[in-house]
Amino acid sequence: MGKKLNFPWYKKVQSYFYDVVIEQRSSAFNPEIILYLVRNRLQLCCGSAIYSFDDLYDNFGDCFQKINLSEKQNHTVLLLGFGIGSIPYILEKQHQKNWSYTAVEIDEEIIELAELYSIPRLSSYIQMICADAHVFIETTEEKYDLICMDVFKEDIVPDHLKSHHFIEQLKQTLSLNGLLIMNLMADSPASKKEADDFFEAVFKQVFPEAVVLHIHGNYMLLSDHSVLKH
Repeated sequence: MGKKLNFPWYKKVQSYFYDVVIEQRSSAFNPEIILYLVRNRLQLCCGSAIYSFDDLYDNFGDCFQKINLSEKQNHTVLLLGFGIGSIPYILEKQHQKNWSYTAVEIDEEIIELAELYSIPRLSSYIQMICADAHVFIETTEEKYDLICMDVFKEDIVPDHLKSHHFIEQLKQTLSLNGLLIMNLMADSPASKKEADDFFEAVFKQVFPEAVVLHIHGNYMLLSDHSVLKH
């Protein structure tokens, strides 16, 4: 791992009793951006949604525990929606994976927070790109072994990132035997129905071998069920 969190000791102690505000910002994409220290972990919140929470970002953390992660030495990963880097943090801290990441994040304020506080702690190579995920996927010619789709406007995935065309484009961006993991909210009857409908009508049409993991009010959509541990 890279550097540890460089906060005064008393703030780290306080963070076990209440959420300590580290920075508060706003942007055209997120009117309220708050970086907290919570139980000595970085938590990024935009509005009512948690965008990152170090190794406690359980939707991806629990998902990675349930799948066989590739043993490739030069694993290339595309992160659509970076937050402040919970996914590479989890893969380094819990799975000892120092992979190569291309991270696409639309909000410059969030990128700056990640570069200030989170990326210095990581050992993996991370290329940050400020762009809309849809535009990036339409223009990239690269192929990736793992794509993690974690783009939200607060707790909603924008409609243009759930179109059949976009999911097809994601498929074309995967390397041979690559894996796509897509995060959807499913914490209410309405959001569950919407996620179920998307999975059946779009995701499974593009990826016939797909499977859904139900994790803490989220649906984690995997493009290939064969990666699951038995």
